[in-house]
Amino acid sequence: MKNVTLLVLLLIMTNVLAPAQTLKKHERKARKTFKKEAYGMALYHSEAVLKIDSTHEEAIQWSTISREVLHLNKTPAELAQMHIVAIPFADVFEELVEKETANSASFTTLVVNTLNAVDSSALNQTYIGITNDGFGQGYFVQNDASTNMAIFPLPRNHFFTITGTKNGFSSGTSTLSTRDVSEGDTLFCELYLTPSWGMPISVYFDFENPRALDPSDSTTNLSYEETWVDYLYKINEYIDSNSISDSLVHRATAQKEVGSFFIHSVDASYDKLESVCHLLEDYLRAGYKVVLTMEGHAGPYESGNDPRALINRRLHSIENFFSFYRAGIFQPWLANGNLKIERQVVERPRSVPPPKAKNAFALEAAKARKVVLKMVEVTEIK
Repeated sequence: MKNVTLLVLLLIMTNVLAPAQTLKKHERKARKTFKKEAYGMALYHSEAVLKIDSTHEEAIQWSTISREVLHLNKTPAELAQMHIVAIPFADVFEELVEKETANSASFTTLVVNTLNAVDSSALNQTYIGITNDGFGQGYFVQNDASTNMAIFPLPRNHFFTITGTKNGFSSGTSTLSTRDVSEGDTLFCELYLTPSWGMPISVYFDFENPRALDPSDSTTNLSYEETWVDYLYKINEYIDSNSISDSLVHRATAQKEVGSFFIHSVDASYDKLESVCHLLEDYLRAGYKVVLTMEGHAGPYESGNDPRALINRRLHSIENFFSFYRAGIFQPWLANGNLKIERQVVERPRSVPPPKAKNAFALEAAKARKVVLKMVEVTEIK
């Protein structure tokens, strides 16, 4: 029992003393680097102090003055949030520097900003990684939701690769060397991340939809959103048609398979279209010309031997979706040609449908009824 009590007390003391020791460590280094006018390092260590004690008066002063010297002035609200992203660097970097010299001014400071490549706007909450092949180690942090900046101390005389990643964006990469950097210098790096379109994107249609009074009509007044909503309401019909018997086991299997298709394909297709719309708006507002290519498909048992009119109605419904989106936000760009949508009709193979596709409601047939957004071509208007 005594051993257990001692262990608990030891854990409590460790949890209490560890932050205090870290605070004193960064407080000491912040004071020393500030006096040496190594403002990048002073900013780093003072922000590390503020992460533990946000009311530390000296650290606030060091941080504020260092920002002014480094032209990193922020509003009070932004300054209050800044300590969140000033994360003490990985132990491996601390150990590396301590081996080289005990002088903290042997650090150089790296300030990394992550930006959207489309319009150079701030890209917050981005993962930033720094690696050094010389000692085979690296470190990743994520900047705060309110800022696109992160601060790192780097040992001199090394070569580094900096990478920024964020969901929905392709990574941005930069390299730098600290070999010719003077003691106490501050380096700046801007990482530009390009939005990812996630192509190809497939959106799905119910049997023979959108319908037309005249089967040869290749146009429709419907938007994909309307056909999508109607399709979702038919999930029970698809479950019934894909259950080979009324047994609970077979119906449960059909519910699982059909449910997965409706959730991950039919329902998700609308969210994917909306994500494309958000990117389209960003690019078009930033002065780019965008060409979107899409191809239409028909499934087994649809429109006899010539489903081209049906396929064109499907393609037209996607065009209507973009035209009607948010009360017609894309119509000016569609009118002036900065947004162009190109169609491709895919001829149905003449081969026999798969054996499992016994009817129009079979999943194999349902998965073939789609429009695929294939490619986006983006060019800057000069």
